[in-house]
Amino acid sequence: MIALVALFLLLSFNADCVCADQKAQNDEHLNFGIYRPSLSNYVDLADIEISLKYWLREVTRDLAIQTTETYFFENYQDLSESFSKGDIDVFVAPPLAVVMYFDKELLAEGFYNKGNSHEGDALLLLARSKVIEDLGHLAGKKLILPANDKLAEFFLETVTLETSRKALADIFPTIVTAKKMNRIILSLFFGHSDVAVVYKSSYEVMVEMNAQINSRIKILKSFPVLSKNIGFIRKSYPKRKWVVDNIQNFTTNPRGRQILNIFQCSAVGITSVKVLEPFEQFYQSYLSLKNQQLINKI
Repeated sequence: MIALVALFLLLSFNADCVCADQKAQNDEHLNFGIYRPSLSNYVDLADIEISLKYWLREVTRDLAIQTTETYFFENYQDLSESFSKGDIDVFVAPPLAVVMYFDKELLAEGFYNKGNSHEGDALLLLARSKVIEDLGHLAGKKLILPANDKLAEFFLETVTLETSRKALADIFPTIVTAKKMNRIILSLFFGHSDVAVVYKSSYEVMVEMNAQINSRIKILKSFPVLSKNIGFIRKSYPKRKWVVDNIQNFTTNPRGRQILNIFQCSAVGITSVKVLEPFEQFYQSYLSLKNQQLINKI
């Protein structure tokens, strides 16, 4: 995901596309808001900050924008509030968080990391092959989840509510979290955990490194996810079209292709607010299941 943020900083301010009249303007800004925990699950925060500072130095040499700031947020509510007030022009957050906390009327185009396959990502419910045969054998097992990832948590709880009408805490006596996907997969591989939720992209990388992982671990269920994080531009942002045009042309730019290779990112995709519809449906389904479970307890 660091690729997504760093790339956007670069492509949004392609110096070759800045016109003379834009350079004359000195009252414009582009402020980024980033939900930090979802990024630090995959890369170190220090790496994020260093990369952002580097690209900011690179792109602010010949800008039409007077100020460019990046703000890290620890919770969705503060990020949403800053975006609503206009303090943030672009934000990056998990898609489910956008559905839960942001006003979609303020959103315009979105951008995301297409990944190497261009097919998007997916959440996978994994289990140790020798311990669990199917979804009916989850009770009493040791669970590990990615930290600060509500989508992963809700995805698994939706499964348990559908199969046994029980919440996670009623199914799993031991629930731990980890920031790194590779640690989650290795925990499952070495038998420290029995059940896990990870992203398909991370799982495929680990399988390529060690084919035995595929023989010891089975996929019980999956949920398609366009990207772990999605960025959205403010609808009222004055240079919105210019930013989007640069994103769309990024892969044809030599410097852009070089940066894509460095960050192992094949392309940055453009999407609309409609991309959130599957997550809205998922969230409403989850709430319905939770409400029914509470009714059943009464």
